[in-house]
Amino acid sequence: MKKIVLLLLLLLISAAMAEARVEDPKYHYGVGLFLGEPTGLTGKYWVNNKEAYDLTVSFRFSSYLYLSGAYLYHNYDVFKNVEQPGSIALYYGGGFRLIADSDHNYRKSYSDKTYDSIFGLRGTVGVNYLFPNDPFEIFIELSPIMNIVPATDLDFSAGLGVRFLW
Repeated sequence: MKKIVLLLLLLLISAAMAEARVEDPKYHYGVGLFLGEPTGLTGKYWVNNKEAYDLTVSFRFSSYLYLSGAYLYHNYDVFKNVEQPGSIALYYGGGFRLIADSDHNYRKSYSDKTYDSIFGLRGTVGVNYLFPNDPFEIFIELSPIMNIVPATDLDFSAGLGVRFLW
């Protein structure tokens, strides 16, 4: 648990210390598909060219809802020497995850416990690619999660996705 808190703290400090050339984004909104844990719909709102908020929703009618959201900071300097026609960035940030499961399908792999709802804090690290002439973004991300309610434990999610931008 201390390692996750330290990692999130280091990510926030590095974001604050990063050289910021904040500009208006080329696109303000994105919507698409997220494949992984969970598989669902994803949306993104760009505040500027380096900061954004994302939201992922997955559901099964009348029994299951997965909702996660995060503030993300994009660092384009990490891959500045990589030859590519579009923009590639390392992004990181933090947010939340909420699972509401009336059928008790969410089961921890190492126990027999099931929960109706779970709330936790979620860190996110990923890489995205913005196509130069097309309004699309592809991304891959990893997210350590510290569940808080109903019990404190660690979890993990990962996936890849694509968004249409406008």
